[in-house]
Amino acid sequence: MTELLTTENIIEIFEKEKSSLHSLYELRAAVHASLDNRKALETLIKNIDKNQLKFSSENITATRRGIGLWATDNTKGAMETFEKAHSSKESSFFAGICQMETGEPDKALNLINKVYEMDSISQDENEHILVVSALAESYTASGKADKAQELLKKHRDIEVIGVAPD
Repeated sequence: MTELLTTENIIEIFEKEKSSLHSLYELRAAVHASLDNRKALETLIKNIDKNQLKFSSENITATRRGIGLWATDNTKGAMETFEKAHSSKESSFFAGICQMETGEPDKALNLINKVYEMDSISQDENEHILVVSALAESYTASGKADKAQELLKKHRDIEVIGVAPD
């Protein structure tokens, strides 16, 4: 099990341009675990809205804002923000997660599959596991359990969260 993030970790991960997909995904669990963590992330989102926190591009800024909204359970606001962002690994992944949460598994499948294709060169094992898990879940939710099984067999060497090996 992953150790919960501290408020300082949350700020560092959120403000860093090149945070891993896995680290950004962990923000939600940390926000749910502590009111201080939630307040810190909400402050960071407000700082983006006030133009006090900027990144090197508008796309990264919009994506980071969307991730913050998703982590604080504002899935609708996150989806609207991701629609404004250009397609990137981060925005596509988190938009796909939002689509799953709002009952749109086919849209999620398309988005997460794009990330999976981009992820083929990833050296970050945690990120790879996260993407494979999300893609398998979206296949299953889209009524394509056979595709999920194929995917998981292909990636037998990794432990996918919540799925027992054969």
